[in-house]
Amino acid sequence: MRAAHVAASRYRALVDRYRVASVEPAAELAVIATAAYEEGEYGILELLDARRVVVGAGLRLLELSAAARRAAIDLDLAMGGEAAP
Repeated sequence: MRAAHVAASRYRALVDRYRVASVEPAAELAVIATAAYEEGEYGILELLDARRVVVGAGLRLLELSAAARRAAIDLDLAMGGEAAP
């Protein structure tokens, strides 16, 4: 049960750190790239690259969130709970 608790805690912390370190900066980059594109400072490739980074960061966040949820379910089961859909 201790291992399940540690895993759940680590995944939750990882999700939070990833959101702050990667997802939020990627979103800010996309806003800047969009404004620069609209002003003619960036081309379409730079804009698309910025948006690709946002999508990639969002996908990774979903993967980490799913792993965190699985760890929370494992913890609940280890404590005698039932897995709910």
